[in-house]
Amino acid sequence: MNLKADAAYTASGGTTFSLYYSRKDKRNDSHSFTNVNTPSGADGAQTPQATRNVLNSAGASVNVACTAKVNSSLSIDWTQNDFQFDYITSNRRRYEATPAGGIVFTRRGGSRSVIDTTMLGLATEWQAADALKVSGGYTLSRSKGNVATGLLATELGSTNDGAVDNDSHSLSLGAEYELTNKLTLAGRYAFDH
Repeated sequence: MNLKADAAYTASGGTTFSLYYSRKDKRNDSHSFTNVNTPSGADGAQTPQATRNVLNSAGASVNVACTAKVNSSLSIDWTQNDFQFDYITSNRRRYEATPAGGIVFTRRGGSRSVIDTTMLGLATEWQAADALKVSGGYTLSRSKGNVATGLLATELGSTNDGAVDNDSHSLSLGAEYELTNKLTLAGRYAFDH
């Protein structure tokens, strides 16, 4: 299922307000792992593998014409990725020979990963001359969540891989220079931390 909605409003002074929301819900219940019987190599019982991935995102922005030559924008965005899956193991690693009793897949439980990311962005453009446009922007991104629940989380609990909790900062500066009507030279520097 996919759902998208957006709205925008432009005030008489040229300031634009916009909102959006999006939801994608993907499921797959048709995958399965098939046991292998030995010595015949015939197919055995199947272990179903169900997955579900829900991606929600929403945001708002305002774009302001500060002067005839300067535009600035402020935006906030939120994204949530919710991934649910079955934790399945087998009695054989990929590089091992088939065990005497065959290959057996076992569902050891379900697991879920939920990560929320919020971003705040500020950008501005300045038409410094007829042929020269200068731009800059800053973005703060904060992510929090877990990469697994249940048995998988227990096994990851003693490592740094069990949780997501980070911030990132991004700064960008750029310029465009119109050499001719058909040729523009552009450059951008971005710093992420």
